[in-house]
Amino acid sequence: RGADASRGSGKEGVLWAETAVGLDWDRLWERVAACARTDLGRQRIERTVACSTIAEVKALHDGVGEVIKLIKAKRNLPLDGVLDVRQILLRVSKGAVLASAELCEVACTLRALTGLQRELSSPGFSDAFPTLERVWADKAEWIDTAVAEELVQSVGEDGQVSEEMYPQLKKPRARMEEARRLLEELGGASGVNGDSAALLRCEEEFSKASGALRDLETTILKSITASFKPHCGAGLAALEAATVLDTVWARGAISLRLNATRPAVGTEGIIHALGARNPILHLKGVETVANDLKLSPQVPSLIVSGPNGGGKTVVMKTFGLLVLLVAHGCWVPAIEGSRVDLFSMVAASLGDQQDVLAGLSTFSGHMRSVAGILELSRHHRGQGLVLLDELCSGTDPAAGAALAQAVMETLMDNDIRLVVTTHYASIKALATVDSRFSVAAMQTNKDGAPLFHLLQGQIGMSRPLEAARRARLPESLIERAQTLLGEQAVIIESMHQAESAAVLANAAQRQVRELQAASEAAARRLEQLEASIESASREMEEAAMRVLKRQMRVAYEELDAAYSSAVKAEEAWYGLDDSYSSEMDGLDAFYGGAEAFDPLPNSSGRGAKGKGRGGKRRR
Repeated sequence: RGADASRGSGKEGVLWAETAVGLDWDRLWERVAACARTDLGRQRIERTVACSTIAEVKALHDGVGEVIKLIKAKRNLPLDGVLDVRQILLRVSKGAVLASAELCEVACTLRALTGLQRELSSPGFSDAFPTLERVWADKAEWIDTAVAEELVQSVGEDGQVSEEMYPQLKKPRARMEEARRLLEELGGASGVNGDSAALLRCEEEFSKASGALRDLETTILKSITASFKPHCGAGLAALEAATVLDTVWARGAISLRLNATRPAVGTEGIIHALGARNPILHLKGVETVANDLKLSPQVPSLIVSGPNGGGKTVVMKTFGLLVLLVAHGCWVPAIEGSRVDLFSMVAASLGDQQDVLAGLSTFSGHMRSVAGILELSRHHRGQGLVLLDELCSGTDPAAGAALAQAVMETLMDNDIRLVVTTHYASIKALATVDSRFSVAAMQTNKDGAPLFHLLQGQIGMSRPLEAARRARLPESLIERAQTLLGEQAVIIESMHQAESAAVLANAAQRQVRELQAASEAAARRLEQLEASIESASREMEEAAMRVLKRQMRVAYEELDAAYSSAVKAEEAWYGLDDSYSSEMDGLDAFYGGAEAFDPLPNSSGRGAKGKGRGGKRRR
């Protein structure tokens, strides 16, 4: 069930209730619900649970962007006037007859729904606002505007059945009003003799007139109901679509008020919120300091230290609220380029957990919450965010610090993203021996006053005396405490400086290791690319040779075919030449013999030279 997976019954329900109260989530979500335009939308938002898939988040975030675009363009979704008439429509669909007041509510709602339908189907709307249009297209059925208009016209300005639409009501209503007027006049003069009989007659007349009017109105209402009954289903579907659109509108409106941006969303348990602001403080109009909030699989835990009242808890709450906003379909108050992943669990232990009736001290109540968080974390590996304020405080410092470290290590073993605030020196120094932990300090000025800015990679001093001075404790008392500290204060300061130096050195070493790993990875990648290029070059050469050989083979085949054709042509030519020569030789022999024998000599004594058998001689 998304980031509020712990919501439910029993221990999980208690844990979620504590988390929601501790983070001020209920207060923030009430502000979201207040942005809805209809009662249906507000009720739906109040019952909303977190998204469980990236696709759900994406669809809602798309809708938020379109609502913001609509508002900035000074356009609107005409949701005003949509009333919760679901039960009325269900009863009508089962045969009930509309009462006059119900007719008025249904007519008002239909007027709003047809206006919404008209806006969503207007030219260009689906191109500019595809997500909003798709919500309507997927859920609503087309409302017959003629039927809706007829129903709207059936109601007069006074909320009663319209006399303009049904003129047969005019006389009965006038008769009843006249009877009411006479009855009031006689009632005011009831002390006059004989008025009692006249009053009785007026009462009878009024009763008859009102009964006749009631019967006529019932007949008309039956007719109106019968004509509308087939369209109840479309009305219910349109109401559902309008409700969903209203919930998207509320998310967009709150995101705009928060000056929010759309974050990238994944499932790797990454928080990379740049310039993040606490949404509760922002909505209150409090000037907030923006901080970069970061958690990742590589550095899954952040230990925040610093002075009392320096903003540690505000930073922790901001982590949780950003994750919950994303999981519930809203954008986040951070700058462009931020990323807040979808978590399946957010659990927190903040504030005083004392329960006198249950016999729990502050520490015992805190341990009960931690136990529930540890149990739940086993089911949300890589998908859980845990926020622990002043972990294991309120008991012996040495034992509390040891217990806190054990809890934190267990959560790391369960692959949980963790934010912890602490004043324990050993917990502040944990990042020097375990790379899973990072540190950050709340910045102060030279006088120890908080600046509410988160300094990554540094350890913060608790500075209780400065906090006491800001709380206006007597200066003499603070000076006495300073004297009692004496050399111990110097030792604490030296330890703090040593711890800070160790943390910074550890962070530097970790960065060097990361850079070395990145360099080695880049070198390996370069070797792979070079090998790939060499292999590709060889493959290209081999491919080119194969192509060349194939082309040469084809050329040789074509040449051989051409040579064979030439040989055949030559052979055919030689055969034709021999045949031609033989024929010519035969003709020469024939004509030669004809000239030697000439049976028809001419006048010159010569025969008919050049004549063959009946024609000219051919050569």
